[in-house]
Amino acid sequence: MKDPAERGSQKLPDPTIALILGWLIPGAGHWYLGHRGKAILFLSVLTLTFTIGFGMAECRNVSIGRHPWYFLGQSFLGLPTVLGALVTDWVSTAYPLNRPIPGEDMGTLYTCVASLLNGLLFLDAYEIAERKRLGLGPGKEGGTAR
Repeated sequence: MKDPAERGSQKLPDPTIALILGWLIPGAGHWYLGHRGKAILFLSVLTLTFTIGFGMAECRNVSIGRHPWYFLGQSFLGLPTVLGALVTDWVSTAYPLNRPIPGEDMGTLYTCVASLLNGLLFLDAYEIAERKRLGLGPGKEGGTAR
């Protein structure tokens, strides 16, 4: 009996790998699935949105200590969030600030929205890979009882 992960001679994508890659780097899950155009679009839009928000807050808004609830939302962007947290920590330590940051609220919102959108994208990559493994095409029902 053939492994369900293989159909014919084609090796099917692993949904867990698609999910993890999509969490780590925006669009990487879709790239893994062969959707190169979507992957580049997702990477570009989400990274740009996150970076603009990070800049609006003067690189000080990805912090679990200062913004724990926003950080929870930002954590859906994986590697950019880790790098942002490291930069925030370094900037806050190297350049202490005793004034309010005019764009901090909006910048934090931008970074959080980009991250939450990535959450939808890596779940989409997971579902696409799972449908391929089950032999379901787009729009076909997967045996759920009604």
